Amino acid sequence: MMSVTLEICVDNPQGLARAIEGGADRVELCASLDLGGFTPAPGLIAQAGRADMPVYAMIRPRAGNFCYSGLDEQAMMADIDAVRAAGLAGIVIGAARENGALDTAMLHRLLRHAQGLKATLHRVFDLTPDPMTALQPAAPCARPESHSAPCV
Repeated sequence: MMSVTLEICVDNPQGLARAIEGGADRVELCASLDLGGFTPAPGLIAQAGRADMPVYAMIRPRAGNFCYSGLDEQAMMADIDAVRAAGLAGIVIGAARENGALDTAMLHRLLRHAQGLKATLHRVFDLTPDPMTALQPAAPCARPESHSAPCV
């Protein structure tokens, strides 16, 4: 029998408190959900680090597409370090190439840097031009117990 995990996306301290009080199984921590979600602020990450439940932080440095530059990647690496330092359970990541396909090379680098944290692939997967082709390399992200295996 497959169990259902209730994950709540929040982007402020009040939302975090309500998710905890409401019995969520896991929290996805973001900033600016109304804009699609970005990496949360350090103060919110610190608050979430004290939560008694798994919290995954969105790692997304800016609005727009998911095609990231080297500078974006450096910022994402630093954000992953902050998430780890705060004691959060995992990260939510995604990266694409200009053609919309998953940028598996960048995702591998981010995952190697995030070793020890669980990882989930965000909605970048929904935007790929060929989800069936993207499914096989992304499948390990769908299994929380495989957090040490690369997601892509």
